[in-house]
Amino acid sequence: MVVDSLDNLLAYVSLHPRFELAFDFIRQLDFTKLKPGRIVVDDDIYINVDEVPLRPLEGARYETHDAYIDIQIPITAGETIVYAERSTLGTPVEVHKDKDYALYDAPLSTRIDLRVGDFAIFFPQDGHMPIIGEGITKKIVVKVRV
Repeated sequence: MVVDSLDNLLAYVSLHPRFELAFDFIRQLDFTKLKPGRIVVDDDIYINVDEVPLRPLEGARYETHDAYIDIQIPITAGETIVYAERSTLGTPVEVHKDKDYALYDAPLSTRIDLRVGDFAIFFPQDGHMPIIGEGITKKIVVKVRV
């Protein structure tokens, strides 16, 4: 897992061979003009633009992905994301291989307050519980094939 300011995004380009293209694309986006939906960058990278209500921590579940790395970027409002190493989450309570996610009920671990102007990268070994808070946020989730 990586959490940092978008100003430092290029410092992480060496972490994955597809990050250079993904990061270049992110840096060219005008976040103020993005509409909810999907943007396909290439066969291995796509972006979901989501406008979603933030949810309470109670009842939220960790998620993990096997085929894609998540790069999560809040656009209009910050959010809390709870992080835990996948190895500590136990057995998934739901698995959706066709949509590349599994859900877990596990004790809370590390809380991350992601602000507008920040990003978080979650690899397959990273469990994360996103969109925690109050209100509505617009965010992008960049999906980079492992």
